[in-house]
Amino acid sequence: MTSGEINKDKGPIIITENVVKKVSAGPSFKDRWQDFMEKISGNKEKNLNQIIDFARSRGSVTNEEIQNLLRISEGTTSRYLAELVKSGRLRKFGADPLSTTYEVIN
Repeated sequence: MTSGEINKDKGPIIITENVVKKVSAGPSFKDRWQDFMEKISGNKEKNLNQIIDFARSRGSVTNEEIQNLLRISEGTTSRYLAELVKSGRLRKFGADPLSTTYEVIN
């Protein structure tokens, strides 16, 4: 009988202490979370730099072009562009979301 099976006479089988020790012997949740966040931060910086390079090569870019370039959602693209505008790396032209363009500030 394996773990998770039900013994009709005695109920579910309890996982042994050895199995629990093996499961908890890996990296802590905190360590895994930190590794995950470092990976995400690295991807974000890489994406922000790609946006700047793409905008510089084309003269200007739109939200939709960035979505297609990076294959990310409209919301993520909007947050990235807002961050680049706030940090002074891009300038925003237009108020209508469909016609707004962004240019690199030299």
